Amino acid sequence: VFAGLIDLAVVGVGTAVFAGVAFKVLARPPLSKPLILGMAVATGLLWSVYQYLFVVYAGKTLGMMAAKIRLRTFKGRTPNLRQRRHRVLGFYLAALSLGMGLMWIFVDVDALCWHDRLSHTYLADRQS
Repeated sequence: VFAGLIDLAVVGVGTAVFAGVAFKVLARPPLSKPLILGMAVATGLLWSVYQYLFVVYAGKTLGMMAAKIRLRTFKGRTPNLRQRRHRVLGFYLAALSLGMGLMWIFVDVDALCWHDRLSHTYLADRQS
């Protein structure tokens, strides 16, 4: 949860900078439903890109580094690029299914979500 909050803060700052530049360039557009929807979509898009780039190519997000957690395979190894990509794409699927894939943690024997099962990875303490 701590790692997720850090990642949310990073994306929030990025969204705020993006919105600030947009408001400056667009000469302060009036606050309307389409503008609010556009900001929500931009936030979701920035979050998705952030997750994909950091998890797939770096193997960790800034939040994971701050929380001192890392990805491990079910065999205890560092996941390869393919497994990391499957994890992120599986997370998108789990979240877009109205969160059912994330709530799966409450019924799973090993307390894993869909994206954990799909990618054969899990989050572990850095010491392990």
